[in-house]
Amino acid sequence: MAAPHLRRGVFRGHSPVQIQERKYLPMFPARDGVYTIEQVREKFLAVFSEEFTDKTLNAAIASKDLLEYNGNVYAAYRKNKGKTSYNSWADHVRDDGNGKFTVVMGVSMPPDGSTVYVELPTEKNAAGKFVFTDYPYWDRSE
Repeated sequence: MAAPHLRRGVFRGHSPVQIQERKYLPMFPARDGVYTIEQVREKFLAVFSEEFTDKTLNAAIASKDLLEYNGNVYAAYRKNKGKTSYNSWADHVRDDGNGKFTVVMGVSMPPDGSTVYVELPTEKNAAGKFVFTDYPYWDRSE
């Protein structure tokens, strides 16, 4: 499935709209002022590395999971299949050396509330701020 992670951050509270024979939701609420894919990219760069941001957005655009339409940015809508996490937290941060760290997230999974641990690698970007360089949990989500 192409770019399944985008729907995780999709602004909730809207009903899906039909665009080009697919269902979509606005990526951000109107009050955030994000109306172009370039503005989405800028939002992503505050949290993710440039390489990961570009890889993710390019894949989403190519698969039409992300598009600009009528002055807004929309992400493809899909219902969740299978188990969906309902709670997550930063469990700990591991120092991997050479200025690299890993944030280990605990994710509570239904129906029994078992915990899955997800490792999110980080490093400093050109501005000297820590950003995620990968987000493997998205790749496993449905």
